[in-house]
Amino acid sequence: MIEYELVKLTWLDITSKSEPWIDFDEVRDMKPATMVSVGWVVVDSEVFITLASTLDCVDEIAGDVNCIPKSTILRIEPVQTYEAN
Repeated sequence: MIEYELVKLTWLDITSKSEPWIDFDEVRDMKPATMVSVGWVVVDSEVFITLASTLDCVDEIAGDVNCIPKSTILRIEPVQTYEAN
């Protein structure tokens, strides 16, 4: 079985407004959303990290997968895991 690192990523995501007309004060106040994702690192390239929050290592399938550009990542923290005896 392949071992994957479990991490907590804090990253910036886009925000948007879809109303037809928005006051410029509201436009000037917009900021990216700060997101937190926890998952197993499946791919760690120079440009992006791909996380999966659910892994089935027997059938080699993953669920809740996010591919996050490294340019948007603010912080990467390892999550400590424990094995039962």
